[in-house]
Amino acid sequence: MAEDEKRVYLRIDSTTLSPEEISQRLALEPDEVHHIGDAVSVTSMRWDRNIWELNSGLKSLEAYDKQILSLLERLRGRESTIRALAQQNEVTLVFYAWCSKSNHHTLVLPTKILRSLAELDCGIWCDFYMLGESKPDDNPPGASNFWNCEYSEESCAEGYNIRVYLAIESKTLAPDAVSERLALKPDYVRCMGDEIGSTNRRWECNHWQIDSGMKFADGFDLQMQSLLARVDGREAAIRDLALQEEVKVVCCGIRAYCNLELWLPGGLLKSVAELGAALIGDFHSLPENEVVGEEFGS
Repeated sequence: MAEDEKRVYLRIDSTTLSPEEISQRLALEPDEVHHIGDAVSVTSMRWDRNIWELNSGLKSLEAYDKQILSLLERLRGRESTIRALAQQNEVTLVFYAWCSKSNHHTLVLPTKILRSLAELDCGIWCDFYMLGESKPDDNPPGASNFWNCEYSEESCAEGYNIRVYLAIESKTLAPDAVSERLALKPDYVRCMGDEIGSTNRRWECNHWQIDSGMKFADGFDLQMQSLLARVDGREAAIRDLALQEEVKVVCCGIRAYCNLELWLPGGLLKSVAELGAALIGDFHSLPENEVVGEEFGS
C-alpha cells in the first residue's frame, strides 16, 4: 500500500502585514506566499488576506514528528518574534495529508513536541483527505471503545462524528488507584487482560478514561474545552501521573466524506501541553454509500 503523503508547515495570515514585512521581521525567506487579491489556485476566488508559509524542508513521505522537528529547527531563535506576530495575526501549524489508498489516518504529537508548539502560541489545523474504500476496523489503535458507542447518522451525514477523551494507561496502577489520585470518577475503564471489543486481543495495560461529556456531533474545539473543564484543578496530579504513566488526549473521528478538517486554537493546545499529555488523532472516512451503524460495534 502506498504511504500517505504528509506535509507540515507554518502559516501566518495577516490583513495588515505583507509577506515581505513578515519575512523582514523573522529574517527568514518563506517557501510560499500569497497577497491580498491573488487568485486562490485555479478558482475564481481571491485571497482576502496575505499568506506567509514555511515548510519543514523534508519530503512529504517523512513522518510527522520528523517534519515538525525539522520545521522547529528552521524557526529556531525566532520563537519570540512568532509569539509577537501571533498577538495581531493568525499563526497556524498546518497538517496536510493525502491518503490515496487508505480511509484511515493517524496523527501522534508527543508531549515534548506539543510543548515546543505551545511556545509559539500557534493553533493547529488538520486537513486530511482519506480516499480509501475499506471500512474502519472494529477497534482501531488508540480508539478504545469508540466504535461501540451510539452514533448519530444525521450528524455523520452532515460530516462528522468526533469523540475527544483523556486516557491514562498503566501497568502498575489499577483504574481505581488512578481515580483516587485524581479524585475523579472515570467514564470508562479496562483492566489488564480484559478483551478488546470483539477481537481476540486483550488489554496489555490498565486503561482509565474520561470523555468530554458532549455529543459526537459537537465540534472538536468545543469537546476539547469541555474535557479540559472536567479535569480543571487536577492538572498537577495529571502531570505527576504523566511522569510514570502514559497520559494522552485522544481524538477519534469518523467522516462521511473523504475530507476531514479540524481546528485547535493555540490556547487549547497550550492547555493540553500543560497536562504533560500526548495528543493523538485517529481518523476514518466512510466509503461512498456507507452509513455509520452497528457494523462498527462489537
